[in-house]
Amino acid sequence: KLHIGQVLKLPGTGSVVSKNKTPNISKDKNDVSKVYRVRRGDVPLEIAKRHNMPLHRLLQVNHLSKRSKIYPGQKLYVD
Repeated sequence: KLHIGQVLKLPGTGSVVSKNKTPNISKDKNDVSKVYRVRRGDVPLEIAKRHNMPLHRLLQVNHLSKRSKIYPGQKLYVD
């Protein structure tokens, strides 16, 4: 099971990957503009409403399903 922020060590060519905490955000319509840190008691629907975005979009951009659990401190991308 993978966790957000977990560092993975993969065999490869030895090339270095970026150590940025958040990915570069381009201006593509599928990208989002902000990162939201989950607080205790938050639920995806309320986070989506607070950021004026449909629930399905919040789930899609964060690679979550309706059954996914979110945790305090977790970072979610929002519009």
